[in-house]
Amino acid sequence: MLERYEPNFDESSFIKSFMEARGLRTKKEALAILRKEIKKEPYYQDKIKKALKAKYPKAYVVKISQSMYSQAGIPDIMMIYCGHYFGFEVKRPVVGVPSKLQEETIRKITAAGGTALFVRWPEEAIQAVEGYVEENLRNAGAQIVAGIGDVIRGSAETLMGNQVSYSRRR
Repeated sequence: MLERYEPNFDESSFIKSFMEARGLRTKKEALAILRKEIKKEPYYQDKIKKALKAKYPKAYVVKISQSMYSQAGIPDIMMIYCGHYFGFEVKRPVVGVPSKLQEETIRKITAAGGTALFVRWPEEAIQAVEGYVEENLRNAGAQIVAGIGDVIRGSAETLMGNQVSYSRRR
């Protein structure tokens, strides 16, 4: 159940249709059943990690192991790609709930210039990487164009300066 990516997934609609299909009266009942039926978080972590490694073979992708000695709140999957940090905190569809510490950590990573977000499926992680790459290419392209414009203006000014100097010598 919910093992495949669903674009524009609406959790409320899913829960409502699940309740109707099972004849359940409360959301609490539905969530209790869904917690048992939806695969555990390590299943989604593994799928996301494998998809990122397959899509970006030159990236450094690791699952961050949590223990009593590690810092709490660190995203489950770390990826370094094109010199940029990506942190993916994996949550199970419908039943995964971010902690306040995880939300704060993601905010701090983003404020520091990294990319961090909650994901449920590999496609969401890949979309985040693609979005970052597209934005950087757009910014790099604008910087290149601005640089070329500066060079052209500088060359024109130099040429014009030489013409003025040359005409004065005559």
